[in-house]
Amino acid sequence: MKAIIFNDKDNSDRSLNRLNKKRSFDDKRFWKIGLFHGYIFDKVKGLLVNQCSSIELVKTLIYTGEYNPRAINNVKKSCGLKIKEMNELIKKENLLLTKVNSIIGHDELKKEVLEHVNSVKNIFESLKNRYVDAISKQGKNSDGQKAFFSYVRENLLFTELRTTPLVTRDGIIQQKGVDAKFATDLILLAQSNAFDVAILLSGDADLKESIKLIRERYGKLVVVVAYRSPRPEDHIENTISDDLLKECDYFFNLYDFSENEIFKISDKKIPKKELLTNNPPHPSYVDQVYPTGAALVTNRKY
Repeated sequence: MKAIIFNDKDNSDRSLNRLNKKRSFDDKRFWKIGLFHGYIFDKVKGLLVNQCSSIELVKTLIYTGEYNPRAINNVKKSCGLKIKEMNELIKKENLLLTKVNSIIGHDELKKEVLEHVNSVKNIFESLKNRYVDAISKQGKNSDGQKAFFSYVRENLLFTELRTTPLVTRDGIIQQKGVDAKFATDLILLAQSNAFDVAILLSGDADLKESIKLIRERYGKLVVVVAYRSPRPEDHIENTISDDLLKECDYFFNLYDFSENEIFKISDKKIPKKELLTNNPPHPSYVDQVYPTGAALVTNRKY
């Protein structure tokens, strides 16, 4: 039997963040993506040991939006306009403060007005700082993604990056077309009999119909890896929908991942100086500047 790992990086990153949040480690963990994929596959092999004599991982596909100059420039332009707007509003508040301070008498009223104006001014200052940080953040994220892509291409055999250009909406960078590419690949590869087992690092509800199709029409097994809390009040933390859970053959719940298993395929945060001075970069470099991966447990759902 042949298997392919389909890694929706945005979804699996959110699963990892949930797991880090749940575990509350003293040192935040960063995932070694090669070991992570290998560990998942070993778990799937153990799961299917009674169904097939052998199973081979033929390919790993990683899906994500890719930074590009147009998207980054659009963010800079949008945030630049917002910063200009905040500066104008802050200027008006400063003028108002000057006028209020020049008033003689009415001390109690003046005090209340000054407190209110300063409060409004602080809000504008905070918003301005957020826009300034957003510009800086996109540059760092872009550099981190380039390092991650290089690491994957140079170190992970039979692993392919499947990307679509990131776009901007209202000054916010967003993915577009990643889910469609993921679903299309899943169906076309099933149709061409490129795999018998699909290992999906995604719990996106949009995949429901694609999964149903490859199982019913092409007889493929589908294993989904995602984070699902057993506590109803934590449902917002889940990275798999109820509908998708019903469609897959097997479900590995990251929620139950043990500390020992986590430590096998992750590393603690490396000091920034060490990250940048290593040549080639420390294996965790790409994880820290552009977090990767998630985790897997042995819990079988169906």
